[in-house]
Amino acid sequence: MSKLIIKTAFAFLLVYSMNGCLNPFAPPIEAPPHPWESRLEPTSPENVLENFRTAYTSRDSSLYFSCLNEAFIFRYWNDSLSRYDSYTLYDVEGKPGERTRTRFLFSTYESINLDVWNIIESSQRFEDSDTIELRRVWFSLRVEDFDFYIVQSAQGYACFEFHKIVQNSKPYYTIILWKDESQII
Repeated sequence: MSKLIIKTAFAFLLVYSMNGCLNPFAPPIEAPPHPWESRLEPTSPENVLENFRTAYTSRDSSLYFSCLNEAFIFRYWNDSLSRYDSYTLYDVEGKPGERTRTRFLFSTYESINLDVWNIIESSQRFEDSDTIELRRVWFSLRVEDFDFYIVQSAQGYACFEFHKIVQNSKPYYTIILWKDESQII
């Protein structure tokens, strides 16, 4: 009889170990889709802005930088100087550029939310033989660092200008200018 109990227990353990843990109160956790899986082709400014938003909220620097043109400029109001200031994609003369600043932002905060992200204005401007696409976005940004209990929020407008190139009769857009008109709240 004891051999039968041992064989039954062994068979039960073998079957149980092959099936893994079957706890109905702890279903398997599915990995969230990688942002690249939901990446839109940058064939319109709207697609680029959606990729931009996805990259920000998922803290994906590769996707984020793919939205930016090599000649990218970020322009913002500098309160201490009472004027607009700007920086480019790359570090210049010891001043961090967008790549450095964004990597720091993405690595510092555990949560970045852009819950409000509405394109409120679309227009075009003509320069030489180029058409510059313009989009104005109303947004609400919230960043959180859980380790130090830091929560910061900004709200306002972001104005984007897009550079277009055509490859194989298809337009591709990148952000050439981001003018921040938001306020920290």
